[in-house]
This record gives sequence, C-alpha cells and structure tokens, in this order.
Amino acid sequence: MMKKKERLEVIKELVTTEAIESQQELLDLLDERGMHLTQATISRDMNEIGIIKKGETGYYKTDL
Repeated sequence: MMKKKERLEVIKELVTTEAIESQQELLDLLDERGMHLTQATISRDMNEIGIIKKGETGYYKTDL
C-alpha cells in the first residue's frame, strides 16, 4: 500500500503535468496507476497540497 506522502507526490506530479479539469478526472488518472481512492480522500489531499482551480482556465494547479 502506498504511503500518504507518496500519494501526495503523485497527485502533485499529475496536477503539474496534466490538464485536469475535475476531481473525477484526477481520480481516473490515479486509478490507472493502481491508486483506488474516494472523492473525499482526493478532496482532502488536494486541500492539504494547496491545489486550487484556476478560474480563467478551469484547470487545477498548484504553486508547489
């Protein structure tokens, strides 16, 4: 099982390299990598990382 720190790193990498418009899209990308998470978990992780949705583009981003 992947540790939380590793999971957060994968999420950060995806958000910085992919054009992700929804949490479901992020969940699908994580699922493809064998990480089966709930929407609640991904929402908490995104808040912890500091991922925000950019208004003008509609894509998620992080400054980290």
